Amino acid sequence: WRNGWVAPNFGFDQGFEIYQNPLARQSPDSVRRNARAGRIAGTDIDLVYSGMEFMRMNIDRRWFLYLHFMDVHQYVTDASTARFGNSYSDSYDNSILWVDRQLQGLVGELERLGLRDRTLVVVAADHGEAFGEHWHEGHARDLYGEVTHTPLILSFPFRLDPGVVIDTPTQN
Repeated sequence: WRNGWVAPNFGFDQGFEIYQNPLARQSPDSVRRNARAGRIAGTDIDLVYSGMEFMRMNIDRRWFLYLHFMDVHQYVTDASTARFGNSYSDSYDNSILWVDRQLQGLVGELERLGLRDRTLVVVAADHGEAFGEHWHEGHARDLYGEVTHTPLILSFPFRLDPGVVIDTPTQN
């Protein structure tokens, strides 16, 4: 976990054998950090490396791994993921691409370890972000759709043919 709101003091560690905040040390100098809110030490690279190490250490066991990414909150990006311009919403899109790359590395490690064919990968968001649609920026200020409508992606260890998209709302 990297988000202080899901720290053990709030009880989110219940049921986990290991619940840790990764050491903040992997962030390259080329990473751009233009956060609108307070800075969180490190980047999601630290989280991904910790997750990869956990998978390597538990390759022959059943496990549940929860990773709470935070670089979208911090508008983290680098030259390869800064493709959408410099506006507030562009910075957000750039950081989404950055996190997508981190997820790609994590799923790639699942494949390298031979675990992808027996692992369900779930990607969910806890909230969206407003960019002035209702006179607000950010989140935690209102309940408009741009903040409350979030993705829930299930990537099964097998293919559904053809791929299935379900438009029914869920809640988290």
